[in-house]
Amino acid sequence: MIQNAGTQILGASGVIGVSAKPVRIFTVHIVCGTAAIAHVTAATQAGTAVLKETGTANTGKTINYGDQGIYFPTGAYCSFETNVTRVVVTYSQDSQA
Repeated sequence: MIQNAGTQILGASGVIGVSAKPVRIFTVHIVCGTAAIAHVTAATQAGTAVLKETGTANTGKTINYGDQGIYFPTGAYCSFETNVTRVVVTYSQDSQA
């Protein structure tokens, strides 16, 4: 059962949705002034980067992961490597812990 779904705007590194709950990410949009890099890791900032996406200078970039998205069973965390203004994530989140 879906507990939480929608779009989250991250102006700084942070948890996507509710911490430590399964989450499925459908799109990531990187807004940046110069080429920027955003990482999405499983569970926490210390996790291994599952996604590493580079934005397009001065235009932003949208990465679509399709109808099924990418599933993170222990939650997801987005961190900014360089030059990211914000990241917009579309996701859904299960009610199971």
